[in-house]
Amino acid sequence: MRRLQDLRTRQGGFSLIELLVSMTLGLVMVGALVSLLSTSLQTNSQTSNSAQMTEEGGLALEFLARYVRMAGFSPPLANASGASVLVNGVQTQAIESDFAGAGLRGCDGGFTDATAAWESLSCQAGSNPSIALRFQGDLDNTEPSKPDLPSTPALPTDCLAQKITSKAPSIYDATREVTIVEARFTVNSNAELVCGGNGNSFTAQPLFGNTEGLRISYGLAADGRSTQVLRYVNAATADTLLLADGSSASVDQRWSRVVSVKICLVVRAGTPDQSQPTPYVDCDEHTVTPSDKYLRRSISTVVTLRNRSALIQ
Repeated sequence: MRRLQDLRTRQGGFSLIELLVSMTLGLVMVGALVSLLSTSLQTNSQTSNSAQMTEEGGLALEFLARYVRMAGFSPPLANASGASVLVNGVQTQAIESDFAGAGLRGCDGGFTDATAAWESLSCQAGSNPSIALRFQGDLDNTEPSKPDLPSTPALPTDCLAQKITSKAPSIYDATREVTIVEARFTVNSNAELVCGGNGNSFTAQPLFGNTEGLRISYGLAADGRSTQVLRYVNAATADTLLLADGSSASVDQRWSRVVSVKICLVVRAGTPDQSQPTPYVDCDEHTVTPSDKYLRRSISTVVTLRNRSALIQ
């Protein structure tokens, strides 16, 4: 009888308290594993979003910088007879080319009408700057258009790869025609870097998404021939410059003093994946805490104008 009781005692199993303790320990371990997995997934998502944001932002910045770098470009003509022109009151030997004039102009709050002719561009109040660029284009410094027919020649294109069919007379030889490429860049309300080109009447199209902010400042030289940057200013300051004698300057005379451009973009990750908003440093070097959970970053560069036009007649 006692042997049967001992056997029953040995076969009794776990008590209710032991089961509860085991279940609690198991849940704690599962919770720790779930938390570890969640943290790992979030870290991987942050790393992926950060890499994608950096790559896409870098492409957007480089695309814009490439056009800024070309502003005012016009290849010098071989065997051209030298001419003397009056530049800011100084008689100067001119570098002969088919195109001259300021290669860029900007507005701190955007253009009133981004489709207007170069001479008619005006500024409005706003938060997103705009910049207009122009240079002499050819099949080497733009993407050649795809011919409609085998016999149709390729043409230079604008920032949207739209072919430019219009021609302008050379300022050196009016009997020869050249292609002038024009582009107007800004960031729209949909957080997109957009461009309008003269291949399609400056109808703006998005180029890169998740671009929330654009800041542009202009490096000024002492005059239209100097190359040393004295200071960086916003577009409003550049647009009110005077000549050395204090008299009014034309649009080309004012903007021909720009020799370099600082560009800063605020880019955003494509998806939110943060447990809380993540601060970032904006284009003014201020730490900003956003109201949402998207990662953000400011990226910047300084572009020297490749062939700034210094001779404004």
